[in-house]
Amino acid sequence: MTFAHVLWLLAVLLALVGVWPFGPYQLTLLAARAFFGPRPIRTSSEAGAQESFALCVCAHNEENVIERKIRNLLEIREAAGADVEILIYCDGCTDQTVELARRFEPDVKVIVSPERCGKYYGMNLLAETSSASILVFTDADILVDRELIPVLRRCFADPEVGCVDVALRHTNPDATATAEVGSTYFRLESWTKRLESDTGSVIGAAGACYALRRSLYRRLSPGTCDDFHASLTVLVQGFRVILADDVHSYEVHPTRRREEFRRKARRAVQAVHSHRLLWPLIRRLDLWHLYKYLSHRLARWMSGWFLLAAATVGTLAASLSFGPLPVLLMIGGMAASFAAALALRIRLAERIGSAIVAIAGTSVGFLRGLRGEQVAMWEGPRSSRQGLVLPP
Repeated sequence: MTFAHVLWLLAVLLALVGVWPFGPYQLTLLAARAFFGPRPIRTSSEAGAQESFALCVCAHNEENVIERKIRNLLEIREAAGADVEILIYCDGCTDQTVELARRFEPDVKVIVSPERCGKYYGMNLLAETSSASILVFTDADILVDRELIPVLRRCFADPEVGCVDVALRHTNPDATATAEVGSTYFRLESWTKRLESDTGSVIGAAGACYALRRSLYRRLSPGTCDDFHASLTVLVQGFRVILADDVHSYEVHPTRRREEFRRKARRAVQAVHSHRLLWPLIRRLDLWHLYKYLSHRLARWMSGWFLLAAATVGTLAASLSFGPLPVLLMIGGMAASFAAALALRIRLAERIGSAIVAIAGTSVGFLRGLRGEQVAMWEGPRSSRQGLVLPP
């Protein structure tokens, strides 16, 4: 075997690791489910009826969506047919968010911080304020099906269930290539979580809407990825994290590449910080769920770097096999063709470009996280703060 053959083999292995979270990993979950069968949820009407719920929202400058959000929460409470707390934390708002939210008092409890403290602070405060046994966290720009509480009640009737993730759908998949690629990714993510749920536990909930037992909530610290951190804390305490895909949350996906890059980078920075804090507990998980964590989370955060390494090694192998000049000409021609396709707004090229931006954002954020950077506060994408309505 020549050195070029070794490089080709290395490039293939690096590429396999890079794409592992986006297909091969799911095949292993399918195999496990087929062999062992899906793990059921034990239901008990008496146990579920004993739970009380608090709908918790942290908002910073959300005047465009806060009224719509609160009306949605009131509809959820009405459909529940029982007392449900609604708690809104306003974090140093400088627009009309507080005034708009207070129009709904006393049906809604509004807690105002005059200074910007961060979402982690607001979540800790809401958890301390609530007397409910189940905390439901949902973002201000998200709408949720009215049937949320009955579904959660059935899930939490199983005493082994500690956290329930609500499936997320995007309402604008055809708006731009960025929205299309992001929506496609989240469909893959929902399928992955369904497989993880069927084979034990989901590795990390989505912040759009998720619920957990108040007794299992642990205070968040600055810079953590709140949804990932809170739900993973439940898992390391020995309880299941499952997906409820018979009720949905809805979101307008960001339509601009720059916003998507910033969002991916921010989440990766926070995820690395959460990883550092939780790794001593994560490493004690059973081998199956440790494998899930490494495949779904750690490998995904690092996938861009593995793919870049695969491309670099593959280029070197091709240069040794065919000569550097032909390879250089081929790469230059592909780059020029891609740039021209982007300039002509060819949809396929725009999709590829948006996927590259998303992967690059996660990769840059992962590197920033490794360097110790933290992001405790951020501004939500403006392009996702408008035009959302619940499907009929």
